[in-house]
Amino acid sequence: MTKWFARAALGICVLVVWSICGPAAPARADEEADEPRMLEVGRWYPGMDWNLNVLQSAYSSNWAFDDKSSASWSTQFIGRLENQFHEDWNWFNRLKMAFGQQLQQDDDRNWQRPEKTVDELDFESLLRWERHSPWDPYLSLRIRSQFADRSDEFGRDLFLNPVSFTEATGISRAFINTEKKILLLRLGVSTRQLIRQYFITVDPDDHTTASSQGDDLGLELRVDYRTPILGDAVNWLSRVTLYQPFWYSAEQALADISAADRATYGIGEDVASYSTTIRGDWENQFTVKVTKVIAIQLEVRFIYAKYDNSVVPEFDAGGNLINGEAVSDAVRKEVQFKEVLSLGLVWSI
Repeated sequence: MTKWFARAALGICVLVVWSICGPAAPARADEEADEPRMLEVGRWYPGMDWNLNVLQSAYSSNWAFDDKSSASWSTQFIGRLENQFHEDWNWFNRLKMAFGQQLQQDDDRNWQRPEKTVDELDFESLLRWERHSPWDPYLSLRIRSQFADRSDEFGRDLFLNPVSFTEATGISRAFINTEKKILLLRLGVSTRQLIRQYFITVDPDDHTTASSQGDDLGLELRVDYRTPILGDAVNWLSRVTLYQPFWYSAEQALADISAADRATYGIGEDVASYSTTIRGDWENQFTVKVTKVIAIQLEVRFIYAKYDNSVVPEFDAGGNLINGEAVSDAVRKEVQFKEVLSLGLVWSI
């Protein structure tokens, strides 16, 4: 897995360098020049990308082979709203919502409970003070969650769980800011509030919940990059986030887990240090417009987070760990990888 990740990451890095420094494609006479972005003060600039993908198969009850009927669908919405409300102040907002399900028949040809294939909710608001100098101060707010948490083994669902709030401030620099290409770097101090709900009993009919919150503080580096590649045939959006926590509110609680509980749930002795290790998130989306309403999209994402700080250890009156399985599952020493290739309807404005 590590070798495969290194090769994929290296390939995408080569694309970054090539798209920035490589030779430009010959300009066509009818091709518009890639001019710097000039926004009219006080005007709202909305934008939207929406896609829908559907796959379905059906077989009669007397079908001679063991094929089973299935259906899957997914949809993604990305909305943007920008305003240069002053010649020195730029306000950019972005909302991403994605959800998908797959339905499958069992051996008796009964439809099973739908399984999620994608589930993401991501909102970010960025305010930049453009002082017409290389580096501009910024403030940002980001809210991330999912629509339905279906990790409960008894089939109970939780809405918007977990949810994270990230506030950051620092300096930013737009190395490239044209109509077709954007390269924006941000470096600042970030604080996060990570809230997670959980069911307090194992009774499938009991939906009583409680919640816990973990907070951390650290240094964040963010790079946003957008460019056309392969002669404008592919639109590539890449986003890299590196976050180094310096403090985590539940670090001592992780250190207080007893040796017996660590042995029972397979939790390492150094789990407390995992909560303050550097973490990274690298998102890539490649879009090829086949026609005005049909597009091919490839999404590739790498996440490294040694410990999920939204999982806070919970203890009973005797100091025994009561959510040991959740703490154990929150340890992810390997890089997480996601790849989604889709062909479907698309609508952009």
